[in-house]
Amino acid sequence: MEIVIAIIGSGLLSAVVSGLIGLYSKHMDRKYVKEDKAADKRDEMENVKKQLAKAEKDNVRLQMLVLMADYPEDESELMRVAEHYFKELKGNWYMTTMFNHWIEEKGIAKPDWLEKE
Repeated sequence: MEIVIAIIGSGLLSAVVSGLIGLYSKHMDRKYVKEDKAADKRDEMENVKKQLAKAEKDNVRLQMLVLMADYPEDESELMRVAEHYFKELKGNWYMTTMFNHWIEEKGIAKPDWLEKE
């Protein structure tokens, strides 16, 4: 009889231990899945931030082109937009040459913030 009780008891103990290990394993799996999802969301947010920064540069570049072409007399506004583009956004694609040509045509001294680029 004692042998039977020992076998049943060890079987029950084994089942409890297996259940606890299974619960812990599921908990850890969920934890890693949550961490993976959080990392994916961080990566996605970084990608969105980069796309927004690029879109802002594109928008400001377009504003500069419009001001240079359609409103050549509005120099102060263009200079403010250009400073934002070159200094704050660190834009420099093809606009540097065009902007330098424009300020030379207008007889405007090269701004300090453009010299530093």
